[in-house]
Amino acid sequence: MAERMTFPMYAIHRQQTQALWQAVQSLLAERGVMVAGDPPAADPGDLLAHWRQPTLLLSQTCGYPLVTQLPEVQTVGCFHYAAPGCEGRRYRSLLVVREADSHRMLGDFLGRRAVCNAEHSQSG
Repeated sequence: MAERMTFPMYAIHRQQTQALWQAVQSLLAERGVMVAGDPPAADPGDLLAHWRQPTLLLSQTCGYPLVTQLPEVQTVGCFHYAAPGCEGRRYRSLLVVREADSHRMLGDFLGRRAVCNAEHSQSG
C-alpha cells in the first residue's frame, strides 16, 4: 500500500504545487517509495488530524504547530521559497493597512484590531 504525501500549506499557485508534488513523488519512486495523494492536496480541513494520520509519509506544516502540537512528527526538511521577504529558511510577516492610515510603526497600532489567517499560524 502506498503512503500518503500532501502539501496542504501555502498552495497558492496550484501548478507550482503540483509540479513540486510530482517532482518529490518521482524522487521517492526512484528510491522504491510509492506515495499516493492529490497533487496538489485539497484542503484537508482539520490539519492536526491530517498530520497525525498513520499512513502519512510526507506533508508540510507551519513551524508553530510543529513545535507546539506535533511531538510525534519528525522534521525531514525545510522549504525555501522565492518570495519577497524570504531569505533561505527565514521569512517575515507584514502588517497591511489602508494607504490612508497614518499608522506606520508597530507601536502605533496598540489598541487597534488586527486579523490573522489562523490562530495556529506563526506567520500570521
